[in-house]
Amino acid sequence: MGLSDKSGGGQIFINDYNKGDNRIYESFGAKGVGIRLTTLDEVIKPPTPISFIKMDIQGAEVLALRGMRRVLGENPNLTLISEVWPRKMERAGTSIEEFFDILTKENFSWVVIDEEKKQVTRMTEREFYKIFPSNDPDAATNLLCWKGRNIIEEIL
Repeated sequence: MGLSDKSGGGQIFINDYNKGDNRIYESFGAKGVGIRLTTLDEVIKPPTPISFIKMDIQGAEVLALRGMRRVLGENPNLTLISEVWPRKMERAGTSIEEFFDILTKENFSWVVIDEEKKQVTRMTEREFYKIFPSNDPDAATNLLCWKGRNIIEEIL
């Protein structure tokens, strides 16, 4: 089953070289394998409280966010960690700009997780776009996103 912005039939495209890099959009010149797609809003029934979501879904993060709008809205103290890979988001038919737009509309704050320095870094969207441009196939990182409290003060 794949997480998306709609429910129904879909396909997964298998990376023969990296089993952690399968995608729900055409990739690798591979033939798609039929799967069921669903939304998190359908899987998580109200009023189930959710405090943490981790996404690393190879560019389909915006699709997943679209399909969890109710869950995002119902959980005022939600923490989200998401891989963001602007180039893959474009390949999935979305954009990093839409990702940030959803975060803003849902009142999330965010920082970049700098794995090399083992720290979190605050930056503006404009700074993010310069460091992680969508035309760079290798520009990717993880974001720590939160709402309802200042998680940075809690963890530092």
